[in-house]
Amino acid sequence: MSKRGLFCLTTEEASFVYSKCIWLFGEWVQLLVSLAGLLVNFEVLLVSFAHLLVNFAVLLVSLAQLLVNFAVLLVNFENLTLSL
Repeated sequence: MSKRGLFCLTTEEASFVYSKCIWLFGEWVQLLVSLAGLLVNFEVLLVSFAHLLVNFAVLLVSLAQLLVNFAVLLVNFENLTLSL
């Protein structure tokens, strides 16, 4: 008969339980690392979305400036034709 180990288990059974606990701990660590990677990717996604919103705002401002410049051009053209 084998020697008795942890919680009245044989040494072979205790060794099996220990190895499974170590394997489970490794899986747990891998899960935590994957979750950390997911959080980092989500943060990158949020930052990219913020950049997209800022670029869209810059685009709208540029469009407004273009419209103002076009209106100024039309007014200047009208003033030029009236002065002739």
